[in-house]
Amino acid sequence: MKLRTGLVVVIVGIAAGAVAFWKMHRTETSPGMSMARCVRRGCSVGLQKYVDCGGTLWIEAWGGSRDFAASAQYLIAQMAPASPLEILPADHPLYISENPRGFALNAPEVRRFSRMQRANGEGPKPPFAAATIHQRPAILLSELDLTSGLLGTGTWGIDGYTPETSTQLLTNLLLWTHAQHAPQNAVASP
Repeated sequence: MKLRTGLVVVIVGIAAGAVAFWKMHRTETSPGMSMARCVRRGCSVGLQKYVDCGGTLWIEAWGGSRDFAASAQYLIAQMAPASPLEILPADHPLYISENPRGFALNAPEVRRFSRMQRANGEGPKPPFAAATIHQRPAILLSELDLTSGLLGTGTWGIDGYTPETSTQLLTNLLLWTHAQHAPQNAVASP
């Protein structure tokens, strides 16, 4: 039995330095159970409303699960049919943060397992692809694992980013999301 695992994180709110998350975890044990099933059951309606109202959705394939990533791409296509997933450019604030607390990730580092998987010349995958809704990247997809990196684990078989890169990418993601929702005339705190 093959497990397809992923994480959908909805950044619900950022205010006064606090971040609120809503997480939806999907573990799929058969091809019949997929994000397509979620769409058919109407599970995506709440997510759609959230994104339409300015929310940011981050979807991650835990362990670098290709099956989950494909299933998530189906969900994204249903939620944003007019906006195909596009790789974010290398100068996007998720990679080169404009915030002094952020990081410059010129070459996000992947785990040793991931490098060996790509030894055939495929090369590392870009960290995020995005679907644009209302002229902003609203749905972000990482086909490589970030969560195991955030946990600092070195588990073999995880197709993802190193702990340092995972932490830097998530830091930039939170800073960028906060900047998108901060009032234009707000004074930055020291």
